[in-house]
Order: sequence, then structure tokens, then C-alpha cells
Amino acid sequence: MSLMPLIVGIVGFMLSGISAFLFFDATFVLSPVYYFVAAIFFYVVQIVFGLVGNVQTYIRRLSYMSTTVFICVGIASWIYNVWAFENFLSSSFFSKVVLFMILLLGVSFNFILYRTDYSYRKKRTNQRIPTTDKPTRHQQIREVRKKLASDDVYVVLGIDVDNDRD
Repeated sequence: MSLMPLIVGIVGFMLSGISAFLFFDATFVLSPVYYFVAAIFFYVVQIVFGLVGNVQTYIRRLSYMSTTVFICVGIASWIYNVWAFENFLSSSFFSKVVLFMILLLGVSFNFILYRTDYSYRKKRTNQRIPTTDKPTRHQQIREVRKKLASDDVYVVLGIDVDNDRD
């Protein structure tokens, strides 16, 4: 397992969390373009890592969560920049409310995505048919040597061949 996808996932999650905190604190608000570019960048990087090698599921979930947070902060930043009803509600307050609601929606969406993926992987196999581990090549050779070393007489009527086409 390469550490690069893990490092990129953790850095993306930390940056998205820091950007959400700074936006909610209203100390540092960037243009929404930067947040969307960061979301697209981290998502594309994780797709590339997934195509190159096998990325573990928790790293994938971490990158999905960071992408979701970047998109939520980008939407809230866009609302902060275009809000024109300052007499009704301030843009800072309304964008914080929108950020909280969208983050809540995004986190619940990621949780639903996690649960569907988990239940799909769990139910993919037939639970009623017990699966046994196939003997390794070393164990097969050991069994053949035991049979040849024994004094028992046996006749081979045929060879059983399992076709693994999964």
C-alpha cells in the first residue's frame, strides 16, 4: 500500500475542515472559485490514485468527505458574495446558516453513501453457502506427497478442475 493516497486524503480533509472553520468564523473568506477548484483537484487526484492502484475504502471515504466539504464551503462563499438583501439578513449570517445546513446535508449524504457501499459489499456474496478457503499450492503439494508416501492403493478415476472465472 502506498502512503501517497493516504497523505493526500488527510491533507485534503484537513484543508477542507480548516476552510470551513475559517469561513464559519468569517475571518477568511475566499472566492467560491478557489473552493470549487480545490474540490475538483482533490477528487481528480483520488480518481487517479484509484486507477493506478487499489485505494482502501477509508481513504476513498475521506476524500469524498473533503470534496463534499469544499463544495459546501464553495456554495456558501458564493452566497456570501452575491447576497443582496443586507437589510433583511446580513450576508455573513445567512451564509453561515446555509453552510451549516449544506454541511449537515452533505455529511448525511456521505453517511448514506457509506452505508449503501457497506451493505452492498456485505450482501454481495451468498451468505447461506459457506465458503472454504482453497488450499494453497504448498498445501496441495504436501497432500500429493503424503498420498505417494503412504502404502495405500488408490486409483485415480479423473481430475476435478474448478473453473474460477470471477
